[in-house]
Amino acid sequence: MQQHKNWTATTTAVIAATIVAGYLAAAPVSKYLLAHVGPHTIVPSFRVELLAYNVEHGPKQFLGYQLEARNRAGTRFFQFHNANTTAEQGSRQLITAFGQKILLNDADRSKSTTMISDPAELDIVHQAASELTTCTTRSRQLLGHEIIGGQNAEILQFSGRDLHIKDWRIPSLGCVLVKYVIERPGPDGTFHVGALGEAKSVDLAEPPAEWFDFHRDYTEVKPSTFEVRLRQSLGVPETTITEGQRKELYKRDEAYGLMAHTTQH
Repeated sequence: MQQHKNWTATTTAVIAATIVAGYLAAAPVSKYLLAHVGPHTIVPSFRVELLAYNVEHGPKQFLGYQLEARNRAGTRFFQFHNANTTAEQGSRQLITAFGQKILLNDADRSKSTTMISDPAELDIVHQAASELTTCTTRSRQLLGHEIIGGQNAEILQFSGRDLHIKDWRIPSLGCVLVKYVIERPGPDGTFHVGALGEAKSVDLAEPPAEWFDFHRDYTEVKPSTFEVRLRQSLGVPETTITEGQRKELYKRDEAYGLMAHTTQH
């Protein structure tokens, strides 16, 4: 059971890192997109449900599923459901086309709002809110194309010393991730598939409006408080927060303290 939990956390972290790292080497497009992507910009809406599996020790073991969506205003929605939890027990994340990031915990009606200030990360946000022609970067090689959910997806390959990632992304939908295969080296140095993800559905209809509700009535809290309260709602002790995670939360709290929060969400 402990190994299952470890793989769940590792796989989720790798997926998140893949989403971010996949764009870091891309050419800057902020100036163009800041001028053309806004609250009234109409971009293709979508909803993707991605199933995550651990295959390190044989047959596929279901870990959970990730929901990702975008509405017509370009706001992205993310939510990961562990196989052992319900949607009401988890949190959701919204990222607007202007770089506003809102974490929401519907279980205890709290939220934490920050602004993305790093130029490279802002480029990622702006690209995710637009229609692109390719998802390739300097660190990702284009292997080919595949039709997934009726959409043309690029097959991309990243190869590191201790990690190989092949992922399928749809450029016209802001490079949303629809499939991935993660390989890690074994004791003999040979790479083996450890985790994979498969799109259960790719829906181009406008996603539910309630997914994008900022909830002005929710209590605004700093990132560390949000994390503690989320773990409480999941029944996870605060003592499970590692020292590294505490340091990261401290940095987020510092950045949060510099931002003036209002009730305009």
